[in-house]
Amino acid sequence: MTIFAIDPGPTQTAWIEFHLRGTPPDNIKIIDMGIDLNDAFFHKLRSYVKRSWADDPPSVVIEMIANMGMPAGKSLFETCVTIGRVVEIVASEGWETCRMFRSAIKLAICGDSRAKDGNVRQALIDRFGETGTKKNQGDLYGVKTHLWQALAAGVAWHEINERA
Repeated sequence: MTIFAIDPGPTQTAWIEFHLRGTPPDNIKIIDMGIDLNDAFFHKLRSYVKRSWADDPPSVVIEMIANMGMPAGKSLFETCVTIGRVVEIVASEGWETCRMFRSAIKLAICGDSRAKDGNVRQALIDRFGETGTKKNQGDLYGVKTHLWQALAAGVAWHEINERA
């Protein structure tokens, strides 16, 4: 199963395309990833969804904004615009966007919706192995900063749907 997972932001977006197969820890293959300014990301996403996928398009998973009861600022609303544009681009090819709230991601990955980003990162490393070094690359080599959140969203979505 190919998953294209996205961690949206107000000015740049992290994305990761990967396959999950078999059982942990040896079941992830990262195909491509990046952190791009939003305009470049939207261009890349348009090209991505227009590829020939035959009958097996990837699952597009995006981390969704949730109301946490706190005042909202400009960056939150800009992130909402990013999410809307992603949904629109993906829908242009008749695909659905799977939206995941951060609390659901933390619960699926760590078993606790109160987990912190460091806990999520460590849980992914525990599951798939260390990132490694340039000379001895692990399966997660190159995953950094917001790519961890994108990866977590995709893995959480997959695990929730495997149980269903």
